[in-house]
Amino acid sequence: MTDAYQKALARQAELKSEIADRDRELARINEFLKMYHELEGRPLKASAQVGRPTLTTHPRVLTREEAAPIIRKVLIDHQQPMTRAELLNALSEGGNPIGGREPANNLGTMMWRMKDQFVNLKGYGYWLADMAYEPAAYEPTVTSDEDGASADGASIAAEDHRQG
Repeated sequence: MTDAYQKALARQAELKSEIADRDRELARINEFLKMYHELEGRPLKASAQVGRPTLTTHPRVLTREEAAPIIRKVLIDHQQPMTRAELLNALSEGGNPIGGREPANNLGTMMWRMKDQFVNLKGYGYWLADMAYEPAAYEPTVTSDEDGASADGASIAAEDHRQG
C-alpha cells in the first residue's frame, strides 16, 4: 500500500476515535443535565439534550468503475477467492463499504456485471478472471471470435469447471 493510503487509513482511525470520545462526552453531559433538572423538579426539555444527527439514508453505492480496482486489490492481497460476505467485510474494513439497502445483493449484481473481470468459482468464491487459481483448476482462457478479435473466455472456463 502507498504511504498516502496508509496515512489516510491512520487519519480515518483517529477521526473515528475522536468521534467516539465526543459521543461519550455528549452522553455524560446529557445525563448530567437530565439529573440536574430532575433534582430541581423541572423536567428537561427534549431540545436541551444535544445529540449527533442520525442519518436515515443508506451509504452511497460505489460505481463499478470505482469498485473494480478496489475489489481486484483485495483479492490479490487475500491471494485466494473470497465469498461475497468476505468481500463485503474486507471492503468495509478498507473504508469502501458497498451501500444501499441490500449491500450483499448490490455486490453480487456488481460482480455479475463485471464478469469480464471476475469469476465466481463454485465452492471457492469470487476470483480474478485473468488469473489462474490452481486449487479450483481454474485457468483463464483467451478465445478469438469470427473477426479475429480476442475475447476473454474466463467466464466460459469457470462454467466448464462448474459443470465438470
